[in-house]
Amino acid sequence: MKKILVPTDFSDTSEKGLSLAIDIVEHMQAKIILLNVIYPPEGSGFAATGDVNTAYQGEAAHFMAALVRKNKARLEKLIGKYKNRSVEITPQIDFENKVHGLNNFVEENNVDLIVMGTRGSKSLTEYFIGSHTENIIKVSNCPVISIKSEIENFYPDSIVMAIDIKNCEEEEILQLQKFTKKFDSKVHFLHVLDDGIETDQAVKKLKSIAEKTQFANFTINTIDNENPPDAIMRYTKRLSADMLALVAEGKKGLKDLLFGSVTNDIINKIEIPVFVISKSD
Repeated sequence: MKKILVPTDFSDTSEKGLSLAIDIVEHMQAKIILLNVIYPPEGSGFAATGDVNTAYQGEAAHFMAALVRKNKARLEKLIGKYKNRSVEITPQIDFENKVHGLNNFVEENNVDLIVMGTRGSKSLTEYFIGSHTENIIKVSNCPVISIKSEIENFYPDSIVMAIDIKNCEEEEILQLQKFTKKFDSKVHFLHVLDDGIETDQAVKKLKSIAEKTQFANFTINTIDNENPPDAIMRYTKRLSADMLALVAEGKKGLKDLLFGSVTNDIINKIEIPVFVISKSD
């Protein structure tokens, strides 16, 4: 992983994401892009430098240009708080509209991972949707780490990887493998038994996934429970795991990632970081 994107609206919540990303980057050769998104009025024209298009000289354009300059200064000030940390942080401002969304930014900048603070799925969605449509928030092939509570000196020794063996591909799990090999994490593969799947069948499938994706340090586990979110969270807490990993339900995109029933419940309730893998088509 070379580039980690941290969206910020300058709130304490979003700064939790930056703090976590810095801890992560100190253990791998990667840089952080600290991104502030501004929603310009329809029809405005100006560059990220704050320069106003001469074709649009109204009051709104001058207001937006001033906002760009102000937010650039706020980004630099925020980065300055971490100047004693051995990480590279690049500030950037992007303008969100119906044709240029987060998905474009991720692809154009070859982002490998998004790290963001959250109070739960609702706040994440509201942050990206703003006044525009849900289409601008789609994320392609890029995992997201959400963090609800502040953590000092994050180092994921122990990670629970919850898997639905009926709906999981090896390439999705490889996204976690790329992350964990930088920390030598122990990964506890977990499947919640349902729909008549036998324990032996689940164990065999989990072991095959772990071996084919070349995890070096792992355990295989199953739970019989009618409430998957509750079972996953209780198991994670019992192990005192440092992070939980999930594969998002539904099609690609942040909306589906956050509103799948299991993923949504867990992100809203669990205190440790959640590594969410976007599902392949």
